Amino acid sequence: MSRVVAITSCEYLSASGGLLRLRQAGIERTLPLADIGALLIDAPALVVSAAAFGQLGRAGVPVVLADAGHAPSLVLLPATHQQAARRRQLAQAHLARERAWGAWRAILDAKLAMQAALLALRGQGADAHRIDRLRARIGAGNVEAMAARAYWRALLPEMPGRIKPGAQDAQNAALNYGYAVLRALVARHVVAAGLNPLFGMAHTNAKNPLPLVDDLIEPFRVAVDARVAAGLPDGDGMTPARKAHVLGLLEVSFRIGGETCNVQRAVEMAVAGYASYVEGRRRTLVLPQAIRLPAPDSGHQGCGSCG
Repeated sequence: MSRVVAITSCEYLSASGGLLRLRQAGIERTLPLADIGALLIDAPALVVSAAAFGQLGRAGVPVVLADAGHAPSLVLLPATHQQAARRRQLAQAHLARERAWGAWRAILDAKLAMQAALLALRGQGADAHRIDRLRARIGAGNVEAMAARAYWRALLPEMPGRIKPGAQDAQNAALNYGYAVLRALVARHVVAAGLNPLFGMAHTNAKNPLPLVDDLIEPFRVAVDARVAAGLPDGDGMTPARKAHVLGLLEVSFRIGGETCNVQRAVEMAVAGYASYVEGRRRTLVLPQAIRLPAPDSGHQGCGSCG
């Protein structure tokens, strides 16, 4: 299974022979490019060869660069050369407004269902029921904002509101870090499927280069939320221990398309389902129906679903 690789201390990064090569203090380590799902670079003094970026692109690996405050600041995506890309992007551009809106309603419904499921797994049945009831009101007012307020109050009551760029508190910073990782994974599958990330459904900010990614990510954000709600390791800021803890989001599983699979496979299935939807080969999307969390220090898992 491909994994997210985070680089926090390295002098030189290159690639050759299908391997990513990391050099530090005269010692070289290698990683097969085929095993990397996404690369996070949080090492200000790191020198990266152009060849490394070229091989990462050919291997379909997205790269996330962090700024001096350890917050994600840049996402590099591989180009696609699939023959299906032109056909799919034309279908995206001509997708009827009613079908785009129908897809977004389904995504928002799945997002609220997964939020309710996560709260239920944490023993917060009343809060879960409150979120789940809002699903029936999608399309009537700003239900997403109403649900968000109730969700964050229940899941992270000590968090000072949801702050995106420049968050200073630990929980918001951890959420932003985890969402950046997840966003890179979704972006990778969107591009690999030959879809144009500019053609979104609901996210239409002119300054956002990835509106489709920000639409499709929504039901999967709970994988990050679950890791942050489980408690962060002690420390100040996004320490390596906290980053490693948040990256545990890759251990979260979803029930989707008749199977239970890790978040990377679930995202791949959802993106493929959307590609078929815009081409008219599917009438509905492929979206998660349940979330499964690894229990701490055991091989058992808890599974929650709503709807």
